[in-house]
Parts: sequence; structure tokens; C-alpha cells
Amino acid sequence: MAAPSNVQWVSGGSNFEVTHYTYALESDEKHKNSPKVSAHGLSEQYRQGFLDNKYGVAMQGTGLAENGKYIMYNGKNSDGTFNYTYGVGGAYRQITKPYEQIAVDKSVIPYGSQVYVECYDKIMSADDCGGAIKGNHIDVFAGAIPIAEAYALGKKSSRVGIVKGGATTGGETTTGGGTATGGSTTAGGDGFDVESAVSYNRSRGYTTETWKTIQSVVGTTVDGDPGPLTAKAIYSWQKSHSLEADGKCGPITLSAINSASAGSSGGETASSGGTTATTGGESTSTGGTASTGGATTTSGGVPITSEAGAGSKRSSLATSWVEYGTQKSSNRTESVSKITIHHMAGNMGAENCAKYLRDSDREASANYFIGTDGAIVGGVDETRRAWTSSSSSNDQKAITMEVANNSGEPNWTISDAAYKSMIALCRDICSRYGISPHFDGSPSASLTSHYMFASTNCPGPYILGKLKSGEIENDIKGGGGSTTTAEAPSAATPSAAPTTAPTAAATVNIDVETAIAYNLAQGYSTETWKKIQATVGTTVDGDPGKLTANAIAVWQAAHGLEVDGICGPITYAAISQTWGTETTTPATATPTTTETPTTTETPAKTETPAAPAAPTTTVDPASISIDEDAAVEFNRGAGYPPSTWMEIQAIVGTGVDGDPGKLTANAIAVWQAAHGLEVDGKCGPKTLAAMGIEIKSDIEGAVPDQPLADASVQVTKEMNSTGWCATGVSRAISRVHGFYPSADGNTMGPAIVGSGLYKQLYNVSLEQALKVPGLVLSWQRTSTTLGAIYGHTAITQGNGKSSTSDYYENDTIASSNGRRFELSVYSLVK
Repeated sequence: MAAPSNVQWVSGGSNFEVTHYTYALESDEKHKNSPKVSAHGLSEQYRQGFLDNKYGVAMQGTGLAENGKYIMYNGKNSDGTFNYTYGVGGAYRQITKPYEQIAVDKSVIPYGSQVYVECYDKIMSADDCGGAIKGNHIDVFAGAIPIAEAYALGKKSSRVGIVKGGATTGGETTTGGGTATGGSTTAGGDGFDVESAVSYNRSRGYTTETWKTIQSVVGTTVDGDPGPLTAKAIYSWQKSHSLEADGKCGPITLSAINSASAGSSGGETASSGGTTATTGGESTSTGGTASTGGATTTSGGVPITSEAGAGSKRSSLATSWVEYGTQKSSNRTESVSKITIHHMAGNMGAENCAKYLRDSDREASANYFIGTDGAIVGGVDETRRAWTSSSSSNDQKAITMEVANNSGEPNWTISDAAYKSMIALCRDICSRYGISPHFDGSPSASLTSHYMFASTNCPGPYILGKLKSGEIENDIKGGGGSTTTAEAPSAATPSAAPTTAPTAAATVNIDVETAIAYNLAQGYSTETWKKIQATVGTTVDGDPGKLTANAIAVWQAAHGLEVDGICGPITYAAISQTWGTETTTPATATPTTTETPTTTETPAKTETPAAPAAPTTTVDPASISIDEDAAVEFNRGAGYPPSTWMEIQAIVGTGVDGDPGKLTANAIAVWQAAHGLEVDGKCGPKTLAAMGIEIKSDIEGAVPDQPLADASVQVTKEMNSTGWCATGVSRAISRVHGFYPSADGNTMGPAIVGSGLYKQLYNVSLEQALKVPGLVLSWQRTSTTLGAIYGHTAITQGNGKSSTSDYYENDTIASSNGRRFELSVYSLVK
């Protein structure tokens, strides 16, 4: 990068002392024997050393607890005790970006200054201070790393300069005093991004000795620190050796450097792990433990300290390893006594998932990864604790695994091949460590899951159901290893040809209301429903109503499927198999007597609702004009079960069939006009209340909370901001229920469940949740910068689309495409 042309050296160019600081970590080795204590401002107990010794929150300012919460030092109380609060702090801004933010003496360097630090050849932001930061001294934030690693960074001496009028690189000036990014930091002006390369190289986890050898080969200063000079030297070396030139010392470059160091001419192909120079030690003995070295190369090669070395432990079932080195893991300090099963929340190959977690910004990893095809790939060696379940205490004792899903929400199923591999891997681990597999839903059992330690749906309803039923436990013990009730099409795709004689419609008995509600919730497009209807032989109108549900049931019976009228994953897979080869089912399978549903159309009421409001005026229906399409879209998305729609239709005086079409919308509009309501044909909460109908949810266990939904809208109007979602949700909950959660987005769930007011709902999709007012949504992490730290949380409005927090999100479903991590849904207990 070189010094920007507009830098003004502080103290006339005198060298500054450069030190490093971190977040305090409760999981740090220095705190492992410290007792847990209560402290002012905190709702839970934490290790005393983590809070208030010289390596703790009181010294570092911010700490990361083992339960995943961030804690800030908040000064002393009148009695001399320390006070804390949840969150991430900093003197001037929140401190979240390693090697991008520094603590300064503000009398020397003003807060907010863009500061060029010559030893790092990088511009950093002066956002913090410290009691020991005086005069010509800056402290570089190094991230959430153990104290020992922070000390190993040592002290440096460097010139420091303030960038005036915006950061510049190569004559290109940014605005607003920001740092130039996106390739403007170059070597030789040809687009090489030095900052990106340095960040990547620091994340690789190579030892200081390894970096010294690399530096020696590529011809730069040999100091063991993979900074800008090293990245530039790697870049030049890559170009001269016909490699992809990006300054990043990844597996291929490392292998080539190793070959050059050893004196060989080849070496452009990485070994199977990518970070070890030899392949010895990959095969395992009966116990699954690698028996050979591999931590160092031969005759002068790069001494990579790799997990494939002597003393490592690896299952023989893993066909390959994506080497993590020491990154995104910690030394294991507990004996292995658990297995923790996670799901990937994506249809991915094992190797791709392992590489994604290793190379992304996510502070996450796992010991093993299982792909949809059943392949098992290793990641973090068993001798090390992977960062998987948001709990250091659990991960210290557990071998963790990520299993690919072959379908998404709401069931998150896995393939039969993945299930078999998961069981085989669990058996292998249990055999080698003497673990008796047992799941009872508690964190102390030998089979645990992510949801026990964080606000998440992981491992998804499908795997969790098999854990709760005891199926996984029994299969590990030797009872099986194949899915018996898999809903995933790839697990057991039914034949498209009928397997039994077609069943007459009159003999098919299903719960039509449930089938319609489920089918509406699937989110299939109108065109998809038309193709389904053509296949099962019913009216092709794109509307999944009663006729469609009954026709699906008859088609299911003829094709050997579970007969429920629901077009779920298995039925959809079987139906879609016929597309392109046949347009309808055989004529003999077409129902001919489905006009009369086989279930009772009039719902039995368990309670008498309040009488509908009396009309306030007489209305001529011809005088009413509404946007019919908008009203129908709203009503279909409201999530009311058919029985509620039949009740509404009876009140507004239209055909009672449980299907909210245009006739129903117009009848609602006339009724609204007669009762002094806003006339739009949409049956929202106010119209329902005027009708005397209690909002019911077809989600098991969900309790609609209209007062909370209304309060959240009011809070949104008052705040008129973004980035403070947890504050908005907390304020709304406090106003309605008198409880103010002390949490951010990714800890909102545990905070409200811990209050006793809320419970978590499982097997609920975002589309379903948005149809019920007053549910609390929580994304543990999102793809935004702040969201990656604090997650996101919001309150549903019940209209099928919107949610609120500190801002009104009109289309939460569309916005959720940018939220790459699982959704959790919470409802009132009562």
C-alpha cells in the first residue's frame, strides 16, 4: 500500500509503541478453574476471572462469554464493586474489527481519526482508548483470541500518521474520511488487494516458524509475521511461478513453496488436506487415530504444524480432510464424552461446507462434515475443540458434526445416505471413546444439540425428531441406520406409476381443512399448483382448495403414499416426476365424486365468541369498490384456518366454503362499510375483532399477541431508526408484558424464554410465523456486518409479510434472503 500521500506523521515521524489487545474470553485457559459468580448488571453467572482479573472484562473493556453473549465493563458502583452490561463497547465506536480499529491517547490522536500504521502498512480507525495508552502509544484490536496468542503478537515500533481529508491510495481519494477499499490497496498498481491477502494469511493458523520459512522462500523479511510485505512477496513469487497471483498463501501456493523449500521442481498440486507437506498419517488404525507424523516436511520443507501430525485423532471413516490447522479451534482440555449433531441448513457437499466454515468470516467450525451423498470429511482434529455449539463447556467434551440437509424449511430433512453415515460416524466415536449414546433433551446427556446452548433451530425438526424419539440412539447402539420415515424425496422417492389400483374418491377420508391449510403454507406458485392439479386430475385453477386436496388424496392412495391430501416433499417429488412425461394421472385414477368433502364442513365450536357488532349504517353493495386482487392476496396470506374463514363467511353473508376468494373479499368490504370500518375487503385484526372472532393460529402452540404487534408498530414510529432491533423488540415487550429483555438479536430467545413468559416453537417456517401476530422472531446471525455479531430480532404483524423492531419491514420474507442463518420463533406461554 505504502504511505498515503496525504498522511501527516504524528510527533514529527517519531516511532510509536504498538501493542495489541483483545476481547476477554471466558473460555480462555486462564479462567477454566475460576468459580462462577453473580455480578451487577448481569442476569447470569460467569467465571470470576473472566469478569474482573487482569485478563478479564474489567481490564479489556469487552468480553465474550461461553454462552455466546458479549459483556461490557460499565464502571464501579458506589460500594466499589464492578458494574457490567451486555453488549460490545468502545470509547468512541463499537470495537468489532480486528486489525482495523485502535485505542489511542486522544490528546495525541483525536477519536475517529483515520490512522496510517506503517508497520502494518494499513489505515486503522482511532475508536478506543485505554488506561495504559499514553502519549506515543497505540493499541491494535486483534479480535477475540486467547491471551497467550495476544501476547505472542509482541510489541512493535512504528511511525503513525493521521490521514487528512480521506484515505488515499495511489492518488484515489475516498470521501468522508473513510478508508479506501475494494482493490485500491495495491502492489504495483495492478489490482492486488493487500489488505484482503493479509487478512486471509493471518486466518490460516500457520505457526511463526512456518511463516519464517515461507518468508525465506519468497524473499522478504523473516520475522514470522504475515503482514503486507509478506503478502506482496507471496504475490510476486506466485506470478513468477505461474500460480494465481493474489498474495494469499493457500493450499496450492503452500505446496509449491514447500516443494521449492525442499529443492524439488514440482509441487503445484496440494496434498489432500492442503496444508501438510506429506500425506503420511492420513490412514488410521482401528481406533481411528493417525499413527504417523506429517506435522513437518522432509529435508528442509515448510514445517507446517498440522493436525495430521503425531498424536492426532481422526476417524477412519473420513475419506479426506479439509485442514483447519489451529484456526477456529482451541486446545481440548476435557475428555471426550459427548457427540453433538448439527445440520448445515443447506444442500451441500461435505468438503464445500468444511471449506466454507474454514475460509469465511464466521467464527465456526466442526470436527466432521457429512454431505448429502453420505461422504464424511474431517475438519478440526479430535484432539482440538471445534467452535460449533456456542458453548465452550459442551464443545470441550464433544466431537461435533455438521450434516447436510437435502430440503429446507420447515423440515430440514437429510438424505438416507447422510443419515447412515451419521450413524456410522457416531458408532465409531462411541466405540473409540467408550461413550454410551443417550439423548434426553438436557445439555448433560451424551447426545446434545445446538439449540440447547443458543437461540437456534439447529439441528432442525427432522434430526431433532429422531433424537427425541430415540431412533438415533437405538441406531447408534446397533438397531439400524436407515431412515424409516424420511420425508426427503432423495431418501426414498416414490414411483410415479400407480402401485395399487386407483381408489374411489368416496373411500378416501382426510381432514380437508388441515390439508388446505398445509398446502397454502407450502408457498408453491400458482403455475406450480396448476401443474399439480393437472397431474392429480382436478380443476386447473391454481387455487389449492378442497377439490385439489381430495384429488391429491386419491392420487396418493393410487401411488402407495400416505393419504392425507397434503402435497408435502414426498408427494411433490412423486408428482413432479411425471412432468415432461405425462400431463395427468391415468384416467381411472381421476376422482369423480369429490364435490362433497368427506370431512364435516361445519366446525364444532368449543367457545362462543362475542356477538358481531351491529351495523351502523345500511350500505348499497354496488357503491363499494375495492382492489379485489390485493384483498384476496391479504386474506389468503392471513393464515386463518378454513374453519375461521367459514365463520367469517357466515357473518358477512356469502358462500360458506372456507376459501377466501373475491366473493368473500367483496362481502367483507360491504360488512366493513356497514360497521364503520376501513373498507378494503381485508379481514385483518380490527375487522375480526368487530366480528367477535378470536384470532386462532393453525401453528401448534402459537399464541397470537395482537397487543404486542400493535405496541411494536408504535415503538417503530418513535424510534425511526435501524440497527437497534433488539431495543425496539425489548421496548414493545416491556410495554405489554412488563419485562425488558437484556439481550441482543442473537440472545433474545434465551432471554425471553428464561423469563418464563415465552416458549420456543419448533418446525415453524418464516411464512407460517408471519401469519400470526405478536410472535418474536430471532435470527442468530445475519449476513450484514452488525448482524454477524448481534443477529436480528423482530415481532410479527400477522399479515403474512411484515414484522417490526426499530423499523417496519414490509416484506420480511424477501429481506430474509440476506439472513443466512437459522430462524427461531417464540410465542407466549399462555
